[in-house]
Amino acid sequence: MNEKLIIKNFGPIKDIEITLNKVNLFIGPQSSGKSTIAKIVSFCQWLEKSVIVNQGKQHIDGDFLAGQLIAYHGFEDYTSSDSYIFYESDLIIFEYHSTEDFSIKLKDGFEEAGMHKVAYIPSERNIVSIPNLSTLSLENKYTRQFIFDWLRIRNKYGNNHRLSILDLGVDYFYGLPKGDTIVLEDGKTIQLSVASSGLQALVPMLIYINYVTEWIYNNEDDISFDKYTLLQKTVLSTIPRKDNAKDKFSNEEIELVLKNKKIRQSLNDILKQLASSPELNPFNELFNRIAKPHSTKLTIEESEMNVFPTTQYSLIKYIFSSMDFTRGDTLLLTTHSPYIMTSINNLIQANNASLEPDADVERLAKVVPRKSWISYTDVNAWAIERGYITSINDDEAQLISTDDLDRASDIISDEFNQLL
Repeated sequence: MNEKLIIKNFGPIKDIEITLNKVNLFIGPQSSGKSTIAKIVSFCQWLEKSVIVNQGKQHIDGDFLAGQLIAYHGFEDYTSSDSYIFYESDLIIFEYHSTEDFSIKLKDGFEEAGMHKVAYIPSERNIVSIPNLSTLSLENKYTRQFIFDWLRIRNKYGNNHRLSILDLGVDYFYGLPKGDTIVLEDGKTIQLSVASSGLQALVPMLIYINYVTEWIYNNEDDISFDKYTLLQKTVLSTIPRKDNAKDKFSNEEIELVLKNKKIRQSLNDILKQLASSPELNPFNELFNRIAKPHSTKLTIEESEMNVFPTTQYSLIKYIFSSMDFTRGDTLLLTTHSPYIMTSINNLIQANNASLEPDADVERLAKVVPRKSWISYTDVNAWAIERGYITSINDDEAQLISTDDLDRASDIISDEFNQLL
């Protein structure tokens, strides 16, 4: 089942109702509501993850929503008495009117569901190139979380694990003495903080994409303090308090138990043992299900920022080749750029052409790498303006419609013709 989303009277959004797909694309002018949709989708996916990890909804109250939805995403001035959000996935139904008036229903199967990695790459990502970044004092918002993630993730990309930056002929690695380091084509190195604005926007995005789509699936990830705490609570919630197997510890009792440092340390030792020798631990299935991601839910704001059109095309091919939609990955992109949409059309057309009876698949793969092909049926695209949304899927052509994308060029051309 695809995710269903309704948003009404929330910030710039007036009234939208959409079904999310594996790939979701939003194009429109500035302040039209693209980022609002992206942030709400990301929150709802994270809310589902939180339910899975906590094995229930008992921790979600008005304060939780006020902090994690409203304050975290900067929505303090976006709500009104008639604001409304509805989100439905395979596992949860979330309905929101306010932080005092909301409901969450859990569907069958959430207790056995695997965890997904929810990743949000904001348009402000080039902030990571600021010198002495770790010393900055920031509010607890999504940009702060992205910075914290960056400071942790970049350590995985040392000089022996460089990441090539598309087809630009430069590499990135993190290490002393320069910290965030760009290796130029001639072998010289510079700090990211003095690199071009394009590299400052591209590097953190590409590192983050690589980390959440490849690194975490091929390596033993660091488990955060918060994740350990959630695992500890989940382990305790599975243990009968008495002989009766149905008599479990209450949330209040679990919180009280975890205040004991010795018990907490013992639980940590169990979880660490689980990570190193899972076959020896009775909680192996639980650990594998909620401590390790099974899929990635990736949202990227304005991937084209500070990037030349031909590089935008290389970027789109990289993003799509990184995703594993058979694993359950999903992708949401917001953009101002028609080049992003036409680039994705190329990936769709490559797949369309491969389905023809006499298709020369090898020739097609030389033009567009096969790993980046995407089925038209897996893509939903919308144009958004003044708080309303319109599908730009062209089912007849099996492509994204370019009619709306060409409108700006038509306006500019008309004015030029008037000057002749």
